[in-house]
Formats: sequence, structure tokens, C-alpha cells
Amino acid sequence: MGNPMPQNLIKAGCDVTVWNRTKSKCQPLISLGVYANFDYGADLSLFMLASKKCVFKLSLPNSEVDNGNLC
Repeated sequence: MGNPMPQNLIKAGCDVTVWNRTKSKCQPLISLGVYANFDYGADLSLFMLASKKCVFKLSLPNSEVDNGNLC
């Protein structure tokens, strides 16, 4: 699910920025011309996360849900 979404956005003419903890997973998209850097100044951010736990860790980083482990 992670690669088809930005690929479709690129085909539609959108500027796309991607980020992944494992940088090599971004490489197929980088070769299509996307930026590889997380940009907090974006107009819209879409997240493809592995689990509900990851959603909570991203949206509530200082909550009791965050136990310091990576998703």
C-alpha cells in the first residue's frame, strides 16, 4: 500500500515527499522524482502505518501508549 499511493499522486501531477524509517524502501519512489524527507510544512500529510499502535505513537507521542518501542 505504501508505494502505489504516491505513484498515483505523481501520475496526477502532484509534488510528493516520502519518508520511511528504512530509507531503502523509499528508493523506488525517489527514482520517480519524489523528495525523500519528512516535511512538516506540507499542505496535506498522508500516513501509511503498520498498526494501530503506530498511529497512537505518531499522534500521541507523550501518552501512556508510547512505551519507547518502535512500531
